[in-house]
Parts: sequence; C-alpha cells; structure tokens
Amino acid sequence: MSDLFTRYEDFIWVLYILHIIISFVLAIVLARYMRKRFHKAYKKDILRLKKVRHRSLVYRCLFKISLQRNNFFAMFLFMFIFNLSLPLLGYFGSIWVARYLNNVTYKIELKDTTMIDLEEFGLTFVKVERIFGEGSMIDLMQSEFTPKEKKIKALVAMADNKTQKNVDIIKKALANKDDEVRLYSFAIIEKFEKELNSKIHEELLAFEIEKDELQRAMIAKELAFLYWEMIYYELSEDALKQFLVREVEKYLAIAKSYLFGDAKVRVLLGRLYMMQKDFEKAATEFHAAQAIDPENSAFMIPYLAEINFNTGNYRVVQNILKNAKGLELNATMYPIVDQWRGQEAANRDFIPTDESERDEEIIKRSIS
Repeated sequence: MSDLFTRYEDFIWVLYILHIIISFVLAIVLARYMRKRFHKAYKKDILRLKKVRHRSLVYRCLFKISLQRNNFFAMFLFMFIFNLSLPLLGYFGSIWVARYLNNVTYKIELKDTTMIDLEEFGLTFVKVERIFGEGSMIDLMQSEFTPKEKKIKALVAMADNKTQKNVDIIKKALANKDDEVRLYSFAIIEKFEKELNSKIHEELLAFEIEKDELQRAMIAKELAFLYWEMIYYELSEDALKQFLVREVEKYLAIAKSYLFGDAKVRVLLGRLYMMQKDFEKAATEFHAAQAIDPENSAFMIPYLAEINFNTGNYRVVQNILKNAKGLELNATMYPIVDQWRGQEAANRDFIPTDESERDEEIIKRSIS
C-alpha cells in the first residue's frame, strides 16, 4: 500500500487541482440551480445596502453576501466549501442537497376544522341589531366617572385595532384632564404617524432607486395607499392635506398606467374622487373595479350607494341596496341596508314634487 502511495505521490497535486476545478464548476451549476427555490428581494436589500454605503469595502461585500437567501455568491461559496471539504463524497452530497432544497414542499395541515355549508350559514346567520349604539366607547373615554385604568385599557384595545373611528376617539382623548390618559393617547398617535412616515420614506427611496417600470408602478401603488392613510386617519394638518392629496393623485397615475387591471388602484382612485366631490368620475372607477374583480363587487356597493345618495338619486340607492348580496352579514352595513329596504314600500306611495319636499319627507321618516 505504501508503494502505491509512493508511486502516485508526484501526481497528488494534479488530483488536488482536478478536485478544486470540479468543486468550482459543480458549485456554480448547483448555485444557479438553487436560485429557482427563492424569490428575488429588491426593495429591502437596496435600502439596507444604502445604509452601509459609508462602511469599508470588505464590510460591504460581507454584508451583501448575508443579505438574502436568493444570493448567488453565498450559495456558490457554501457549495464550493462543501465539495472541497469532502472529496468525491461531497459531489454526490451537494447534488442531493441542491435537489432536495429545490423540490421540497411543506404540507399544510388544517387542525380542528369542519366543512361549512355557506348557503345554510347565510340563512341561519344571527340577525345583527344595535344594543349599545356607536357612542359607548366615546362615552367611556369622555366620562369623568370612568376609572383611569379602564380608559387606558380602552386605548390599548383601540391601538391594536386602528380604524378611522378608533383613531378619532384616541385623538379626542388628547384633551382628557388626566395626564396619563393624555400622554398615552399622544404616544399612540405619534407612534402611528412615525410608522407611516417611516414606510413612506422607505418606499420613496426604493422608488428613486428602482429602474424597472413595473416595479416602480407597484411601489407607486404602495405610496399612494400610504399617503391615503395619512388623509383617511386625519393625521395631517389642513395645510398639509392638499399636498397629500396631490401625492396620492401623482402616484395613482403612475400605478394606473402600468397596473390598469388592478381593482384596488381603481377603488382608491374612486375614493379620492369621492373626497373631491367628483361623483361622476368616482362612479366610473368603482364600476371599473367591479368589472375587474366581480367576485368582490360587494365591497364597491356601499361606495356606489353613497355616491347616489350624495347626488340625490335615492331610488337608485334603494335598488342598489335591495339587490346587494352579502351585506346582511356586515355588522356595520346591515342596519343601513335594513333601513333602506324597509322604506321601499313607503317610497312607492310618495312622489316628491320638489327637492325641499323630498328632503322634508325623508327627515320625518328618519325621526319616526
């Protein structure tokens, strides 16, 4: 055996070089193959790299390698070291690892679930009725007799469920006489504003850096929704509101030019037109959204009903809500739908002679 090693001792370096070449080539092939497993990450990696641009070249290179799973150099380095460390055996092992990672799937298991008959579910759904009204939380926050601990708990609950109404109640709590309640309310609003501003800043950086037009359109869509949240939650002063509206319009125009078939873009554009009292354009956008996404057309019905209500087309409102499906299960919309459907018979007997008479009759019925 020793004679055998002695005979081939002069050729060991050839085997080493051959092993390195095979490991190098195999690592390149397997790294390219494994890239199919992962999705590319654009925006976040670009922002992270921009934050370390002032560091040393070595640091930036190592930082770039560690950024994402879809990193060709990192996968190549792993495969090359793996093959180099295990001569011959590493070739087969690396091929198996690459094939496994590229084809492995994880079974989704649903626990404690049962099949639901949706038709029966719709028929047996408990009727939604108002018991406490909408002002119970407002009364709790404004009452002088409510303990401070309950007010703090209410603020915590509303902070976890940020709706327009909840944010409005939190803002009203800024005038509370109790220092802790007032300061906690301010902290919630400030945190919410910082989160939105931080997201807007990140998206703006990504929008400036991105070169692909489709990716820019998707970032523009995200920016439009973030600016709209600032308006919707009334987190800006009146002087800044017009600027935010212009920003929403600008980024929606960019998004719409490339994402013409995106229903969410059309809905947001319709809501913007509604805010600007341009009801004709708003209706056009909502109808377009319904055509693009007919399965979720029920979400557009309240907007269309509101447009016709604001323009005085009350019979159209009634027809829209009468034929609407699925709104009976919406706790917010059900009382409105029920009210309009209940007025159908009465409206058949009443034909207003002019606008003032019509409004007077509607007010009388609402009071009764």
